Amino acid sequence: MKIYGVFDPNRSPNELKTLLEKMNSQLDHEKYWKSGNFITENFGIGHVYSEIVVHDIQPVWNENHTKFIVMVGKIFDYEKMKKELVEKGHIFTCANSDAEFVLHGIEEWGERLLRDLNGFFVLVIYDTIEKSISVANDRCAAKPFYYYMQNSTLVFASEIKAIIKDNKVKKEINWDGWRDFFSYGFVLGNKTLFKNVYSLPPAAVLKIKGISNGCNVSLKQYWNYSEIQVDHANSEQYFIEKGTELLKEAILRQTKHLKKCIVLLSGGYDSRFIASAIRYYTDVRFETFTTRMIAVATSLKSTLPTFLDPILAKEIAKILKVKNTYFPKIYDIYSRYLVEKVFLLDGMSLEHLWIMPLVDNLSGQISLDGLAGGVLMTGASLKKKTLTSANNVRNIAIMLHQQMRKLLGSQTEVIIDFFENPFKEKLKPKIDNLLHEIMSIKNEENIITIFHMSNRTKNAIALLPNNIIGKRATCFFPFLDKDLVEFSLTIPPIMKITKKLYARMLAKMFPEIMRIPSTHYLLARDSIRKWLARCKLLPSVLAQFTIETFSFGKEVSQLLNLLESLRLPPFVNLSRIKKRTQQHLERGKNPLPFLTPISHFCIWYSIFYSA
Repeated sequence: MKIYGVFDPNRSPNELKTLLEKMNSQLDHEKYWKSGNFITENFGIGHVYSEIVVHDIQPVWNENHTKFIVMVGKIFDYEKMKKELVEKGHIFTCANSDAEFVLHGIEEWGERLLRDLNGFFVLVIYDTIEKSISVANDRCAAKPFYYYMQNSTLVFASEIKAIIKDNKVKKEINWDGWRDFFSYGFVLGNKTLFKNVYSLPPAAVLKIKGISNGCNVSLKQYWNYSEIQVDHANSEQYFIEKGTELLKEAILRQTKHLKKCIVLLSGGYDSRFIASAIRYYTDVRFETFTTRMIAVATSLKSTLPTFLDPILAKEIAKILKVKNTYFPKIYDIYSRYLVEKVFLLDGMSLEHLWIMPLVDNLSGQISLDGLAGGVLMTGASLKKKTLTSANNVRNIAIMLHQQMRKLLGSQTEVIIDFFENPFKEKLKPKIDNLLHEIMSIKNEENIITIFHMSNRTKNAIALLPNNIIGKRATCFFPFLDKDLVEFSLTIPPIMKITKKLYARMLAKMFPEIMRIPSTHYLLARDSIRKWLARCKLLPSVLAQFTIETFSFGKEVSQLLNLLESLRLPPFVNLSRIKKRTQQHLERGKNPLPFLTPISHFCIWYSIFYSA
């Protein structure tokens, strides 16, 4: 489900209609999707949707036709509040419309209703009397939403590619965003890769009032991760008992009206929990799908788990007595899928290419996704004494900077050497953006978890279910259940790590499943080796690892051929890229850690900027 729109008092209805059609063309990714546009005075809005989840025709109006709502996403467990609204005199015309409930709820209770909503959503409400537009999203910003605002013009969409179809949106490269991307593989904060195009912060309300007499714009948050305080009073056993209860409730809540679904099953904890919970707690029919992540690292420690996903998933599915379909790695993945992936993600994330072949084989169903499970349930710990001054917060930023740069194999300096001056200086790695994000977090003990939720999870990980898997399947996110998120933030981070509370919760719920090792903790790779040896699988896994880790020639050739075919930026030196790549190959070193990010930039430039 996607949303897009424009407010501009200087455009005619025909101009708005033309722009909405252009925006729609960028978002209507599948033939079976439906869409609709609506235009009123100075304002046009549209959405693209699948009838898998959407049961209403939007915009949805209130009784007296003074307000309407367009919403993407899903709200759970609001029957009691809906009944109360009916008792107060609100009239519902749609049998199962989440959007209609939200519209009446905000009319009755105002924006405080947003705090009580359990789900993931982006909504736009237009008030015909106030001539105002209100945009709001869920607590975790699980549904991507971007906007451009200059003077009295607002252009917004679920994907950036739709916004830049407006000729009034000046396309300027945000080098600050690309500096983040080349350092960490994603963009920090509410920036994007274009100047003046921003992502909506979590739990935000963007409001434009007084449209007829000059715009009054406000942006505020109705909830913040930092509100939740760590609970040091309760015991490990309390957190295990409470956690298992809330994990089960989250699955029951999100599968309540489902008859069937799918699960993308890996060897980690999050997907095995989802599959096991559906199998043992519900009557929902489901099957599982597995593929293998692409890993460009060259160490056994960091790469071996990606080879284990199919093996572990097969064993989990066998115990659950559920069908598991495996899609093996394909060796022309870069030439077949990289351009499409960059297009779907607006270039915002270096990750997720590995899932593309699997997604092409999905049918239109509900997929329960493990988004944010590991971040919220496993935690990251910092001792309070390390947070007594700004200097120590800076040290935390330095630590994060070093950790996240490893995602790219610390190749940032190599990448920026492919650019001509003065762009090299603009792209030079710094920690200022990261430090700004860290220092804005007021919850000291959960500072790392909140940082990842507000940055990597929001700006990179959430794009996988929404923009790639969302092509073929509508995703629900059990770990973003409102009660479960708040509970996870109350658990002392040090306890999550040292006591392995998440693993113990799952072991209490599914002891047989948890006897199978997990890729979740790299520290457990010795136990994985022993398990593989017992299953007589270790020799074949290690042999496959050796073959694939050091046979990157095909992928390199695909990327170089792709670069040759693109309209490259004039400030990127292709001969320098080729020379460095050849040097690495001659030394037996893998050039993919720098070749993949620079290819992302060149593809982005070719399809978004220079087109």
